[in-house]
Amino acid sequence: MQDQGLEVYADIVFNHLIGADEKETAPAVKYSWDNRNKPISDEEEIEAWTKFTFPGRKGKYNDYVWTWKNFSGVDYDDRTNDHALFNFAQKGWEDQVDDEMGNYDYLMGCDLDMENPETIEQLDKWGKWYQELTNVDGYRLDAVKHIEFNYYVNWLLNRREEKGKDLFVVGEYWSGDLPKLEEYLDSSGNLIHLFDVPLHYNFYEASHSNGAYDMSQIFAGTLTASREDYAVTFVDNHDT
Repeated sequence: MQDQGLEVYADIVFNHLIGADEKETAPAVKYSWDNRNKPISDEEEIEAWTKFTFPGRKGKYNDYVWTWKNFSGVDYDDRTNDHALFNFAQKGWEDQVDDEMGNYDYLMGCDLDMENPETIEQLDKWGKWYQELTNVDGYRLDAVKHIEFNYYVNWLLNRREEKGKDLFVVGEYWSGDLPKLEEYLDSSGNLIHLFDVPLHYNFYEASHSNGAYDMSQIFAGTLTASREDYAVTFVDNHDT
C-alpha cells in the first residue's frame, strides 16, 4: 500500500488482554458494576486467567511472562464461576479516565495496570518492535477513554523519535459529550486526534428525522466545530 502512495495506520489495543494461557490465584476486591468507585467485598482469593506465557512464540521475540501483577482487574473468578468486577490487591482504578459509572477504567478482559513499570516497559518494547517490523505511518488507538489520559504521551514520542517524523494518530474516545473529548485532547499532549463522535450522533439524528432536521445545525456541539484540527469525522463504523 505504501508503494502505491497510501499511508497505513495500525489499530492497536492497549486497554486489555484476553485469552490467557494459564490461571493464577490472586488477591482481589469485588466492585460494583454500576459504581466502580464502590468496593462491595473484602479482599479475597480468586482464580483468574491472567498468565500469558505465549507458548507458540517460544521466546522468539520476547520471553516476558505476563501475570496478574501486570493487570488491575478482571471480570471472572474461575474458582466460583462468579462473573463480577474484581480489582487486584486493592490496586484501585486509574484516576484519569472517563467518569462513566464513577470510573470507566475497566472495560473487559484483563485490564492493563498502567501504574506497573513492567507493563509500561513491555508496551514500549512491543511498540518499537512493531513499528520497525511494519513501518506503519500512524496509529488508531482503541478505547482511550478507559486508559489513563496521559499514558500515550511518552509512548508516541518514542515512536515519533524512532520513525524520525511525526505520526498521524487518532483515538477512539466513545462519547457524545464534547467537553470530555476536549479534556482528553488537552491531557494527552495534543498528540492525538479524536473521532468526532458527537458529529456521528448528529448524522444519526438527521437521518432519522424524516427530513425535519435543521442541517445548519449539523456541526453544533461537535469536535469539528470546536477543535477542527484534531477532529476525524465518520458517519458509521464497526461499532454502529
